[in-house]
Amino acid sequence: MNRLTFNIRDFGAAGDAVTKDTKSIQDAIDTCSEQGGGTVIVPQGNYLTGTIMLKQNVNLHLEATARIISSLEEQDFDPDPHIGRRGLISARQSNNISVTGPGVIDGQGPRFLEEDDGNGDHVLLPLQEFRPKLIDLEDCYDVLFRDVTLFHASSWCLHMTGCQRVNVHGITILGQLRGPNNDGIDPDSCRDVHISDCHIEAGDDCIVLKTTKHGAANYGACENVTVTNCTLISRSCALKIGTETFADIRNVVFQNCVIRNSNRGMGVWSRNGGTIENILFSNIIVETRLFSDEFESENGGARESRYSFRLSAGANPMPECPVSFAISALTIFWLRGRTLFIWRDRTKAGLRTLPFGI
Repeated sequence: MNRLTFNIRDFGAAGDAVTKDTKSIQDAIDTCSEQGGGTVIVPQGNYLTGTIMLKQNVNLHLEATARIISSLEEQDFDPDPHIGRRGLISARQSNNISVTGPGVIDGQGPRFLEEDDGNGDHVLLPLQEFRPKLIDLEDCYDVLFRDVTLFHASSWCLHMTGCQRVNVHGITILGQLRGPNNDGIDPDSCRDVHISDCHIEAGDDCIVLKTTKHGAANYGACENVTVTNCTLISRSCALKIGTETFADIRNVVFQNCVIRNSNRGMGVWSRNGGTIENILFSNIIVETRLFSDEFESENGGARESRYSFRLSAGANPMPECPVSFAISALTIFWLRGRTLFIWRDRTKAGLRTLPFGI
């Protein structure tokens, strides 16, 4: 990437949190890419936008006092045939792209949910169907996220489908702990992904590898992924494989992580026929607890849904899902936690739970 720089203020961005700056930011990105690439500077200010499309060879750099803010209005977000509307920051078939700097990307997630009155910790209900992802990339190579803060996504925070050679380093994700579908990072049918030195707080899974139906059909397996040196808080599962497994997931390392104040520490779920193999969990500290609405009915009663480690495998009731699956070469060592390993085997006869111990 060359050294050309383009300041969005020079393209008319106001940064006053009132004016919609989508076109100004997009013009800066398009010009940068058309001239061979470089850095688009987002300086001090609050920039209200809809979908911004990253383009080839562009680094979107947010300075320390810069904030890109979701406009909240559905018409400001580009349509997409697979997900309805694209995310606040999106890219399609764009290589050598990055989002860097100490600034903030703000999804204004609480504005999409019922009011949080501070009473309890149950999941808050959405006010509408439209809840855009914060960042949504597909079929991009050589992707970098570094130092930026991703704040209050309204649904998934960082979703990457079919991307390769991805580095996510030193970012902070501050999600809505009472928000539904509030995942942190979702590599979906991606290859050669490195996630390191991040802090993530999420109402759903913090880091979850998956192969969705769309991802599997177009890009195949999710493989060759490392997750290291992260601190994680989740109201669901901090480190997870699945639930969607329409293609294989393999060659994954989770290590040197601290999980605290979470409902589940780690989970491996196979539901849609894919094979999960060559998975390593090591040097992980886990502290779990029970939150509101986190129980499952079993044998007519309520049972706590709190695990350090969970395996769940079996057929999805959806008729188009195959029933065969495999989990192999799963290695776990040097795990310290306060709760049990649980193997959960979903069968036609019901749900069987076998504690492994810790």
